[in-house]
Amino acid sequence: MVIKEVFDSISEKMRIDFQQVTSMISHPGEKGSSRENALKNYLRPHIPDKFEFSEGIIVDSHDQQSCQIDMIIHDKIATPFLLDTSMKRVIPIESVYAIIEVKSTLTKDELRKSIKNVQSVRSLTKNTLNGQASPTLGFVFAYTTDSSLETVYKNLIELSKDVQIDQQVSAICILSEGLILSVQIANLSTIILNPSKDTIFAMYKNSNNSLLMFYLLLFQALNTIIVYPPNMMAYANSSEDFNTVISIPNDFLPDEARFPFLNRSVSGAEIKKKEEYAVRILRGELNRNDYLEYIFGYHIPSLINTFGSLQNAVGKGELILCGQKISNEEFVNMFLVFQKGKSATKEELARLEDFLQRLYSAYEEQRPAMKENSKMSKGVSISIINSLVSR
Repeated sequence: MVIKEVFDSISEKMRIDFQQVTSMISHPGEKGSSRENALKNYLRPHIPDKFEFSEGIIVDSHDQQSCQIDMIIHDKIATPFLLDTSMKRVIPIESVYAIIEVKSTLTKDELRKSIKNVQSVRSLTKNTLNGQASPTLGFVFAYTTDSSLETVYKNLIELSKDVQIDQQVSAICILSEGLILSVQIANLSTIILNPSKDTIFAMYKNSNNSLLMFYLLLFQALNTIIVYPPNMMAYANSSEDFNTVISIPNDFLPDEARFPFLNRSVSGAEIKKKEEYAVRILRGELNRNDYLEYIFGYHIPSLINTFGSLQNAVGKGELILCGQKISNEEFVNMFLVFQKGKSATKEELARLEDFLQRLYSAYEEQRPAMKENSKMSKGVSISIINSLVSR
């Protein structure tokens, strides 16, 4: 068939070209240290110019970073380059299409390292301007292996059992043996490079065409994945040295102004009300009901922002309110009773009353000092702090 002859011809030429590239590295030590360059020098003419090849680390806007990565394939035009103190590239995860870990000989130990490196990238969180994101794929490329393809397959299954499935390796190419890749369980002829509960690893035993197969999979993947611009302000907010606090004087904040906060939108009027409570609490002017509403209204969103949910906050830490130490667990439980309102049981309402009385008594003890300092509370401006910035 014509197509088969064409692909056989292309595959043969690729093998010859690749041998020429790698033969230029003669010293054994240089072969090991330059294996990434050899693969990159081969792939570069065969991959569109919009894709850039780099070495370095990948980071996300939550201040998490990957291990050192051999080959990062990212958007050439829309990648904001960051450099660390050693002048190595630090690339935002949102701009990355795929990574390739390159090994001279794929031993079990090298496979373990590769799986860890791929996981360190695929576990990063993407934070784009439009909220959309495609997965970043993780490949392993080796020139040879110290065992059979079947053994590498078994090692991959063993070493991946504790790795979250969507953070696993997408495919492995061993030039001298063939490929291991992810396929759809319902249709084993369908290759899915993003492992999931609906996929399983399979072997492609054809060393003659392994390089061509790897190239075709990589090319197809790169042209399927869409990268969207990263939210660089979210990166700035993750840095303690880069303070992006925005302050708007109370007199100039429109009531209809809205700000994203946690999973909802907060109006300027709500923020002013919170500020009013803050001023009144500093002056010692809150009554019992106002005080309870204030402490829940202020601290509950803070707990959710810190721990991700109220459930996660239970059993982790404590709050100090007017000198009273309150565990997060007790605080959350009392808030849930407060939310129930009239549907709460008598026992629950009694516990809530005791809780409120304990806190309010401590607040009353500090009222004289608060009233002395009440002048300090005048002219408070509204700060839209980092937690109000959309992440």
